[in-house]
Amino acid sequence: GGVGYHVAHEIGERIDLEIRCTVLGHTQRGGTPLVFDRVLGTRLGTDTVQAAADKKFGNMLALLGREIILAPLKSLAGITRVGFHLIDN
Repeated sequence: GGVGYHVAHEIGERIDLEIRCTVLGHTQRGGTPLVFDRVLGTRLGTDTVQAAADKKFGNMLALLGREIILAPLKSLAGITRVGFHLIDN
């Protein structure tokens, strides 16, 4: 355990941006994670790293059905609840 904090520290040493680590247990509500939750976390992490490597900044990852998509943050500003029709795939 705790590898997330180590990775965040290492990244923070290499780039000039604030880096934060979020632990699933701190944000999760509703019980023990299911296999789906764990796999989704892995998929989101993998796609996040790929998006950063591809320099696709200014986006967030979103789950649309079974697909993970990039949603432009500019299109989401000021929206508290996103409907599927608002996400430009």
